[in-house]
Amino acid sequence: TAGQPATSNATDKTVTTLAELDAIVAANPKVLVDVTAEWCIECRIMDKNLFHNRPAQMQDWQLVRLDITETTAASKAILARYKLFGPPALLYYQDDQLVNQQVGEIGRAEFEQTLTALN
Repeated sequence: TAGQPATSNATDKTVTTLAELDAIVAANPKVLVDVTAEWCIECRIMDKNLFHNRPAQMQDWQLVRLDITETTAASKAILARYKLFGPPALLYYQDDQLVNQQVGEIGRAEFEQTLTALN
């Protein structure tokens, strides 16, 4: 649809709070959380490299963009929960459990290897 970035699928979700994230994680067997912010240059690079032409291994994963562009109590709580200084980070949930966490800029090969190992 017009106005949506080419990297978005209709099923992608964007949230800004832990409550929203937890609800999605609880409702989906596999959730990939992309911790991102509009001012994060590495996030834009990762978005293009990882999600523009998605690897086949991603087909069973619900993508959630956890947007911490604004510094709020909610964004601070997100950073505190995951012990992050800031984006980018990828969080992998399977059956409501955090099974992997990658902090910093991730390349395509490493991303695909992680998905393959978890699938």
